[in-house]
Amino acid sequence: MTSDSGDVATTRQSKAQLMSEPKTETISTVQLRVGELYWKQEGTYGWTLGQVSGFDQKQQTATFCLIDEATGECLCPTEELQEVEQLVDLRQSLLLAANPLFSTAADMTSLRHLHEAALAKNLEDRSALQNQRPYTFMANVLIAVNPLRHLSEPNKMLFVGQPLDKCPPHPYNVAENAYRQLCAVRAVMQNQSIIISGESGSGKTETSKIILDFLTMRAVHRPALSSSMSFTSDEETDPEPELTAKNRSVVGCMGPPRSSTLAMSYPQSSGKGKLSPVAVGERLMETIPILESFGNAKTHRNHNSSRFGKYMRLQFANETHELSGASIDTYLLEKSRLVFQPQGERNFHVFYELLYSDDTECLETTFHLKPKTPEAYAYLNQSGCLRSDLIDDAENYQNLISALQFIGIRESTQHEIFRLVAGLLHMGNIKISQEDTEEGETACIREDDVESQEAVRHASELLGVSSEKLTDSILLKRIMTRGSRRNSIYFIKRDVRNAVYSRDTIAKTIYEHTFTWLMWKCAAALDYDSFRSDVVPYIGVLDIFGFEDFEPKNRNSFEQLLINYANETLQRAVHERTHLQPNEPTHLKNTREAKRFVLFEECAIAKGIRRVSAYTCDLAIEAEERGEKLQAELDAIDKLSGIEFVERVSSFKPVLDQAVISLPLKDKLRKHVDGLVSRVKTIKKEAAAARAANGVHDATAEATKAKDAGQEIVVVKFDVGTDSKLGREMLDAMSAIIPTGSFMIFSTDSDTNKTAAFTRVSQQHADSKQLDARKWVNHAMVVMNGKGGGKDVLNATGQAKTVEKVDEAVTLAKGFISN
Repeated sequence: MTSDSGDVATTRQSKAQLMSEPKTETISTVQLRVGELYWKQEGTYGWTLGQVSGFDQKQQTATFCLIDEATGECLCPTEELQEVEQLVDLRQSLLLAANPLFSTAADMTSLRHLHEAALAKNLEDRSALQNQRPYTFMANVLIAVNPLRHLSEPNKMLFVGQPLDKCPPHPYNVAENAYRQLCAVRAVMQNQSIIISGESGSGKTETSKIILDFLTMRAVHRPALSSSMSFTSDEETDPEPELTAKNRSVVGCMGPPRSSTLAMSYPQSSGKGKLSPVAVGERLMETIPILESFGNAKTHRNHNSSRFGKYMRLQFANETHELSGASIDTYLLEKSRLVFQPQGERNFHVFYELLYSDDTECLETTFHLKPKTPEAYAYLNQSGCLRSDLIDDAENYQNLISALQFIGIRESTQHEIFRLVAGLLHMGNIKISQEDTEEGETACIREDDVESQEAVRHASELLGVSSEKLTDSILLKRIMTRGSRRNSIYFIKRDVRNAVYSRDTIAKTIYEHTFTWLMWKCAAALDYDSFRSDVVPYIGVLDIFGFEDFEPKNRNSFEQLLINYANETLQRAVHERTHLQPNEPTHLKNTREAKRFVLFEECAIAKGIRRVSAYTCDLAIEAEERGEKLQAELDAIDKLSGIEFVERVSSFKPVLDQAVISLPLKDKLRKHVDGLVSRVKTIKKEAAAARAANGVHDATAEATKAKDAGQEIVVVKFDVGTDSKLGREMLDAMSAIIPTGSFMIFSTDSDTNKTAAFTRVSQQHADSKQLDARKWVNHAMVVMNGKGGGKDVLNATGQAKTVEKVDEAVTLAKGFISN
């Protein structure tokens, strides 16, 4: 919005002089007036303020004199700004500026000119340092511009029970309005929701704290105050009311004070084991440091960015409207941040807070950590950002401890929580190396790698498992078969890539469960009545993750893609509710000629009594239209052939069953479908016969090839279906070529996504204990999560509900030799 003028120079010509000779010029659809102020777009988002000083009709241009926004005067050339006049194409859109230039509006719907430049200018002027009014209304939507500095909050009491149109724009205003709507006299109290959205770093989390702070106070001060406690004049001209230490809080800090004179004067219980409104409010505010320590992190744009979404519900009693309970629902914790952070960002706050805690002895002896050295841990040192001048990790650790104690988590339990946190730091220091084995290149933790071996010992001790189990869970993949009691568990060594993935997945899972458990403890401390949640009204406060674009330094992660999509979807919903729907024209229904009714259901409900359901008017017309579309679709299917015909008939039948159309038409279409089903059966029968012939032919060919090569154990794969009769025929064909041979045929069915394994072992191989048909097929099917069985050691069959990994199963079968 700021012009490109640089330093302000002395004026060459005043606006009054230019307006002394008014002149209007209209070319195409653009009408400009000499002496008027206009905004001209610069680039994608910028706007430059200027004044039209003349026209050139032949060139269709106007002379555009740049204006200093601070003074409203035309600029003179300087060393930094050589050109203070520009030629503007009259076909370019110029937007009228406000008159007077420095006027602002607390509600932007009252602006004379409603366009992007006017809105941006209004927001910029109100949030400027000399004004310090970061909040502005757009109808019933509050827009907040992050001041990036500490600002004093107004007295909450000045919003309680007062006319909101006389109160300045502020989150207190929104919260008071939501509380009044909740308490409005209705047959059934209506729940309210406050949605806080915006890009990362715009102040969403701090705004949610301000709203929660007000609502917890408002539930105590239910009676409306007298008119003497109101804003005496418009907030645009009068300074803010004087603040006292009792009601002062700042934007950008950890939140409102955890205790106050007001809270100390109320009892902590309201009887029958229920917390008082003040106690619930205090506990709710005390959960904020816990949420921020375990769920927030420093990003490029925000030193305290929420890496999860949360929806907080404040329950209010039906009769008294007092705060009776609260709950916190969390969504999509960014677990990937635990093991990887983009350049210039940090991991979750709790890791740094633990390292900078005052209990150095506990860190070194119990947790085996190096105090104040985050660079020593792989999960913290990869992004190049270890500290932030805006974050005091030591102080935040004390806030976290105080909050945990306040909601009832004992010191011993806190110790166990930090054991897990420390264990995860050691997990990240386990280095995975590569070694050559009989199974190929596999992952290992080298014995001569002292740091990794030490990390394994410390991590296993802190996480409560043995070093062997922790190592095996990282390096080995455990496979369990189905339907077999013996040899049912197999361990396969992972490669380096999968071992690193396994280590990080274990760490992320542990952290996620710890976070979930903490959220459950916070919810349990807030006295939320989940059994009566349908009848006890609440005010919901939604604080979701911010929109971010990490380009060009880093690419957005998949999690950030989902976060951005959620923000855009939410923004669209707000836009439709606040801008589109109020301006939509009225739509008249039943303007078309309506048929009497369409019968779509008839059934017996008792002896001699039948129930008939029908549509009338527009619904009847829509039912007829649906029936016509289905009729046309079925006629098109009737003209198809082959596999496409089979697939379309199979998918059409359930659609017809669910369709709400005329009952006579549905009966007619069903008869048509029954005729098509008969054709489908014929086609499938012919296809099965063709597959059978191909299967026997291919089996004979493979056996002949194996006989010529001197092989007696043959494993092959065909795509001829899973019919057991065909399987026996193929085995018979191969046995006729190699009478002493043993065979395993994998046969897939791509239509049903199934695989069958037909196995036959010769008596010679069975007597020599070389092969057992049942063990052979079970060994091969394990990789497909299949199962097998048979009556004896000579014949067995396996089944799997997938066609994937069939090639791996063939490889396992070929390499199998029974002991």
